[in-house]
Amino acid sequence: MIHKNQQCNLETYFQDEARRRFLRDFLSLTGWVFLGGAELSRSANIAIAGDPKNSDQSFGSIKGRIVFDGTPPKAEVVDLDKSGLSAADMEWFKSAGPVINQDWVIDPKSKAIQWVYVWLQPLQKGEKIVTHESLKVIAPEKKFLTIEQEPTGYVPHCAAIQEGQGIIMKNSGPVSHVFNFSGFANDSFNKAMPPKSEIKVDSLRVEKAAALINCPPHPWERMYLRIFDHPYFAVSNPDGTFEINLIPKGPCRLVVWHEKFGFQGGKKGRDGSEVVIEGGAVTDLGDIKITPTKA
Repeated sequence: MIHKNQQCNLETYFQDEARRRFLRDFLSLTGWVFLGGAELSRSANIAIAGDPKNSDQSFGSIKGRIVFDGTPPKAEVVDLDKSGLSAADMEWFKSAGPVINQDWVIDPKSKAIQWVYVWLQPLQKGEKIVTHESLKVIAPEKKFLTIEQEPTGYVPHCAAIQEGQGIIMKNSGPVSHVFNFSGFANDSFNKAMPPKSEIKVDSLRVEKAAALINCPPHPWERMYLRIFDHPYFAVSNPDGTFEINLIPKGPCRLVVWHEKFGFQGGKKGRDGSEVVIEGGAVTDLGDIKITPTKA
């Protein structure tokens, strides 16, 4: 005999499974990544699967891979011989091999792009994305993001944090640098960084655009920092992949931005493209192919 509550749970389960199966079949037939909004990409590798790591049917995950559409630009090597560096500084900068401009970091075989920002926005302007309970408090070990000044440049080259977090800029090497921060909501500053020093910046506020961090004496040293008012963001890995977890189920908007091509979709891309999040599941968007355009 099935208890009434058990019957309700079973009915809910099968209803959810039927809905998920319908959406999965629809996506497989049409090949469209995003629903109900502007087209972002078309892929034949879309998959929606249950997530064994997430038992909360009210929240789901999304992942994908950013791929260059066309012939990728060649990697640009910085000509340090024309930089006017001292012999000692030159030796340090060349100690890890050639300094490669990080504007475009693309795998030559797969065309996967690193350092692409991906984030979510609510469907309607003025609304806020509901944050999963486990993400509401920033863990102490994540309170600060550490940025290293390596011979090859800033590590990481692109980063994203949440409002209330801070950064620690470290200069562990023997060369003097300048920590120049160009923000909008946050105060801009320009601070000297002697060898073996670090500077901590507390509790940064939300920035609507990417803040630039650079070292004026070494113009090839620069990076971007985005600061969000929610935890639903990612930066693509060396293999072009990204993943965002514990997102409220239902429709929202996904935004893609890179320092060189700007917003995916141009100016209209600022609002993102609509995507449906499935509760208790991982939606794999497959390859998101992008063509460089001006923001």
